[in-house]
Amino acid sequence: MLRDITMGSWEFTSAFCVGRSRGCEVSIATSEETRTVSKRHVGVTPLAETLADRAGATLGKRRWLLYDLETMNGTAVNGVELSSGGNCELRDGDEVVLASAMRQCVRLVVQFPDDSCSRIVVKAVARSATLSPAPSHHRSPRRAVVPNAAMTSPGFSRSAATHANKCRDIVKTVPVRNRALDELVERLVGNTEAYKSHVRRRAKLQRRSVGPRRYEHNGDTSEQGEDDESEGAARGVGSLQLGSGGVPESTLRSSVFARWSVEEKLAFSAYIGTQFGETRAATCKKVGLTEAAVESATMTDMIVASQNLLLDCGGLRIAGDECCQRLKIFLLFG
Repeated sequence: MLRDITMGSWEFTSAFCVGRSRGCEVSIATSEETRTVSKRHVGVTPLAETLADRAGATLGKRRWLLYDLETMNGTAVNGVELSSGGNCELRDGDEVVLASAMRQCVRLVVQFPDDSCSRIVVKAVARSATLSPAPSHHRSPRRAVVPNAAMTSPGFSRSAATHANKCRDIVKTVPVRNRALDELVERLVGNTEAYKSHVRRRAKLQRRSVGPRRYEHNGDTSEQGEDDESEGAARGVGSLQLGSGGVPESTLRSSVFARWSVEEKLAFSAYIGTQFGETRAATCKKVGLTEAAVESATMTDMIVASQNLLLDCGGLRIAGDECCQRLKIFLLFG
């Protein structure tokens, strides 16, 4: 079911821009209904020349053109899609649809108050999809009568917490930072045993794939340390500290742009392999790996850093912008 939300009306005598940016003359507030509109979506400008009649006498009628500013979700005028960066002439009563490719969009109704078209009036209306109301029941649903004494008992509280329906906030489809995805997953299902078991299993597989465990103890203490690290990963990224898990802290303090030994490479790879999110970024920062450092580093430094992080597998050396982007990806995801 669709519903329209009137956002306002504007009048202009000169060129103007429409979008969600505050710098636009017609600034559309960002909301769940308007997030599909680009920051600078369309521009409207008058032409200097006027229309002439068939005899050649000037009528003085102004022409207005609408330009699509290479938007992502498209623009349509009276149901006809404009090409990216295209334009068309506006007439009185035209309907411009911003983000026409999406179900949630914003409509602009164009009006010219006078015959000379010296002024243009645009009215913005947001279109949103709403859920249909639930069908009403002719009879009221059955209700269980619970005595007041039973509601205050400890047994009732435990039963209600165990069997009652648990509501979860709707995760809206708004853009989020990629770095926050792991935190979102942990917040939603982080307390479940299945998720904790998955984190432990992933941590063990990552450590085993690195190579010889030269930094671990022998015997049963090795397995115990591995389980402890897995427990730390399951509890959350905040529980892992630099220098724990059997990796010497002095090894991790050397700059990533200085050449490391084989032992240092394997130790750092094993240590950071179980980290993600803000903890991973903090560990990389302690060895000098930040986005600012990568952007200001020389090509030689980036090659050394990629070798230290085991990014040049198989002898294939990445270079240029690809090397810079690969280091940034490692900083966030690995």
